Order: sequence, then C-alpha cells, then structure tokens
Amino acid sequence: MHHRVFIYGTLKKDCANARFNLGTQLTGHYSTLCPYPLYRVGQRYMPWLMNQPGQGQQVVGEVFQVTQPQLALMDQLERISHADGYQRMAIKIKAQVSSRIFTAWAYLKPRQQLKQQWIRMGPLKVFDERHNELYKPKKR
Repeated sequence: MHHRVFIYGTLKKDCANARFNLGTQLTGHYSTLCPYPLYRVGQRYMPWLMNQPGQGQQVVGEVFQVTQPQLALMDQLERISHADGYQRMAIKIKAQVSSRIFTAWAYLKPRQQLKQQWIRMGPLKVFDERHNELYKPKKR
C-alpha cells in the first residue's frame, strides 16, 4: 500500500532529515489547499506546521509517495507516538499547475504545544534553503 505525504520542512529533498524520507517524489509544485501557520520554533529552528487551518498562508511543499514501512520511519522521526510529537493528519493539497486537489498525510503540531515565545520566524509560506541552514539537528 502506498501513501502520499506532504513534506514542508526538514524531510524535503536535500534538507537536513531527507535521509529519513525514502519515498518517491511526485513531479510538480504543491501547496496546502487552505492556509496553515508554518513557524520556525525554538533554539533548533524546527519547522512546525500548526494544526490551525484557515490561519497563516498556503504552505508550499513537496509530495512523496511512500510505502507503509517508509511512512513508519517518518512517523518515528516525527515522534507521533509521543505527547510532544507531531500528529500525522490527512489534509487537502493542491497541485499548483493543474489545480488538482487531493488528500495527503502531513505532520502537524497541535496548537496547545506552541508557546508564543518559542516562535523565531513565521508564519512562513515556504521552508527554503536558508531555513534549512538555520535548522539544528537533535544531538543524539
């Protein structure tokens, strides 16, 4: 079984956590159908897409097709089984050229996890190379 995943942060191709994304990138340009706030958060400048549809901007990202084991690897990185982790949720995505709308998984943070003083940047429309350079991976 394959899943579509909307990637907006460090799991994007050529970004800090791309090695955890073993899926196949779909060609094209994609964004969230409705606005969501995307922030850079904390001392590590982590990208947080907040579960607040209708706020922020339509976020630009990449879409990957992944298998169940590949999705499980992303889930582990995003700590979906932990109280302070991301939540994997189905959201509507729009192909920018064809305007085709479809559903894909995305990793969102619940609004109650965000403290205003943690916000370093945002809300943003896109996580780009400059943002990737600011990101500080977790020390293991």
